[in-house]
Amino acid sequence: MTQESEQEQRRRISEMEKDVSGIDDLQASYDETVIKLSNAEIQIEDLKLQLDDALAAEDMLVRLTERNLVLGEVKHLYIYLLFIKKFISISRKSRKCELPSRTSKP
Repeated sequence: MTQESEQEQRRRISEMEKDVSGIDDLQASYDETVIKLSNAEIQIEDLKLQLDDALAAEDMLVRLTERNLVLGEVKHLYIYLLFIKKFISISRKSRKCELPSRTSKP
């Protein structure tokens, strides 16, 4: 081998070593990216579960609010019913008091 071809081969070997070093860097970067992707997928699944829980809680809150509104209406109707019963009772007592005076006026 001549000195020029030896130098050319050394230069090519040096370039190949740089290429191999670059490939190692790329492989390390790729491995790191795969790990980050895996972590991101896990976080996405966790966020989906949290979203499902939040939507279920919101649905429950809506149902409870509607129930409370209905119970409030029932309470008002019950109070109104008690008022009517009391009014009827007073009205009946009033009529009983009036009846003797009506019967005594022939």
